[in-house]
Amino acid sequence: MYHSLKVSQVEPVTAEAVTVKFEIPSELAPQFKFKPGQFLGVKTMINGEEIRRSYSICSSVRSGEWQVAIKRVKGGKFSTWATQNLSAGMTLEVAEPAGRFTVNCMSNHERNYVFVAAGSGITPVMSMIKSILIEEPLSKMILIYGNQSPAQTLFKNELESLSEQYSDRFTVKFFNSRSGSENLVRISSELIAAEVSSVFDWSNIYGVYLCGPQPMIEAAKSSLPASVGIAEDQIKFELFQIDSKEGVAAANTDFEKSKVTVNIDEVDYTFEVEAGANILSAGLEAGIDIPYSCQGGVCGTCECTVEEGEVELAQNMVLSDDEVQEGQALACQAVPKTAEVKLYFGF
Repeated sequence: MYHSLKVSQVEPVTAEAVTVKFEIPSELAPQFKFKPGQFLGVKTMINGEEIRRSYSICSSVRSGEWQVAIKRVKGGKFSTWATQNLSAGMTLEVAEPAGRFTVNCMSNHERNYVFVAAGSGITPVMSMIKSILIEEPLSKMILIYGNQSPAQTLFKNELESLSEQYSDRFTVKFFNSRSGSENLVRISSELIAAEVSSVFDWSNIYGVYLCGPQPMIEAAKSSLPASVGIAEDQIKFELFQIDSKEGVAAANTDFEKSKVTVNIDEVDYTFEVEAGANILSAGLEAGIDIPYSCQGGVCGTCECTVEEGEVELAQNMVLSDDEVQEGQALACQAVPKTAEVKLYFGF
């Protein structure tokens, strides 16, 4: 559900990025309670077009703040508008916190965490780090953080300050990929393994949290378990960028259209989906306000349960194989495989 929220502050953090704070009315505070790593869906009208995006919260859970970072990307309609035109006092439609890339902080935890971020992938990680430092006084962590250059490094000064304040618990390593910068190297699985080994014994690692582009995450997921002996389920990740190549689900030749019913807020909506088309696009064309944000199978905003029929996911960067087998799906990637499908949105 979206709520109209006032922007209380917009501050530049680099030449291409700003942080945005929202003013949350006291009556909405319970709905906007968040876990470290979750994101806010935002939408607004830009040149007569409704634009939706998701931005991770970078505040700690104890801060009493709801702050996100927005970095301008080439061709990005929302990010360009936000970094150039958004200002305090303006209003945006903001959805309640969501997302599965989180940590569960408890004061009695004594854990060793590994965080790896690239570019704006630092945003959810920032919330996790600050929350753990406050909530788990016995836990320690290392952050491996890559950018093109120091000037493009989000939260650089704040991270350095935190590493000084919590020098016995928090280590940060900065790396740059643009020629002329110090520590010139791209983040790789070999780099992650070596840097972590200089601080922790891999056998004592609780979890590895990755946020960045798809190639970096896929390489780490495929090689770290074998190279350092960590279990696959100890690696958690969130993508902020996916390869331009989109997944494709084969059209079913048994029917030309599928009758799809979606249950949203306990109300059923029925529409038709052409063979080979995804359910979200067809639903939006039919005027149904199905929850969504990225439309790329990354954010999980359109997660739903298949109650009747079958679907195939063209692309999936959110759900585990077990969850898919149990009937979970992403509407933006779900292509009907039966003549009738029913989905339930109740998360």
